[in-house]
Amino acid sequence: MPRMTLGHVAIGARDAESVAAFYRDALGLPEAFRLNREDGSLWIIYLDAGGESFLEVIATGDAPEPARPVRTGLIHLCLAVGDLDAEVARLASLGVTLTRPVGRGRDGNRQAWVADPEGNPVELMELASDGLQGKYRSGA
Repeated sequence: MPRMTLGHVAIGARDAESVAAFYRDALGLPEAFRLNREDGSLWIIYLDAGGESFLEVIATGDAPEPARPVRTGLIHLCLAVGDLDAEVARLASLGVTLTRPVGRGRDGNRQAWVADPEGNPVELMELASDGLQGKYRSGA
C-alpha cells in the first residue's frame, strides 16, 4: 500500500491573523506563505509544521452562520500521497468514491477529495515541486 503522510490540517478562524500569531509566536510554527482570494483579501496563512506538513489557518470572517463562507474549527485533514492517480484507483477498487474529482488546487498541487464514514472531508494531495509548498521547502 502507498505510504501517506500528513500534508496539512486546516483550521477555520474568524480572526486568522490572531490564530496564526498564536501558532507562530506561542507554539513556534514559522509562517511559510499566504494565499489571497481573487478579490485580494486574505484566504489562507500557511505555517510550517515540520517535515512535509503544514497548518493552514483559513480566514472565515466574522459573519454569522450560514453566511460565513467557511465554518470555524477543524475544516479538513490532508494526506500527502506520492502518486495521486494510483491512490485514487486503489481507493476506487475498495469502493471509496471521490467527493471532488482530481484537479489542481490554487497552491499548484494535484488533489482529490473523499469523505470518511462520518462525512469528514479528507484531501488527498500530490505535492508538486513547483507548487507553493514545494517552492517554500526548496527556498525558491
